[in-house]
Amino acid sequence: MVEPGGNGLTALGEGILPRLSPDGRRVAFTRQVGSYWQVFTIGVEGDELTQVTDGESTCDFPSWSPDGAWLVMTCNTGWQRFGDVDAGAIDNVFLVRPDGTELTQLTDGARRVTEPSWGVDGWIYLASDAAGSFDLYRLRPRLER
Repeated sequence: MVEPGGNGLTALGEGILPRLSPDGRRVAFTRQVGSYWQVFTIGVEGDELTQVTDGESTCDFPSWSPDGAWLVMTCNTGWQRFGDVDAGAIDNVFLVRPDGTELTQLTDGARRVTEPSWGVDGWIYLASDAAGSFDLYRLRPRLER
């Protein structure tokens, strides 16, 4: 609880784009590691820090699945395949388990996807410039338990 004026504010760690897990026990967020942004999770008490993504790509905008079993995010992994473009011009949608396993790419292409959000209805909602300007899209992943 934070009082007006900011009294009672508790720092959990360095990062941006926080998203609380459905059970209220963990926070997914993005933190810069070297030259790249990576996804992490941390307990709401500031304990159990886990680096979910790593490598030479930027991953950000994490969002929890309704059951807390997955994170959806954007990553620019593989941007070099699309010719003479900037790494910041390409992002696609990926899924990953909160422990960093089972990284799965859902979209692929020379486009920018941003701010995926996993709805309680099972759909992932996002914005993409795939058609030339930013439009809203949705997709439903087929997940194995």
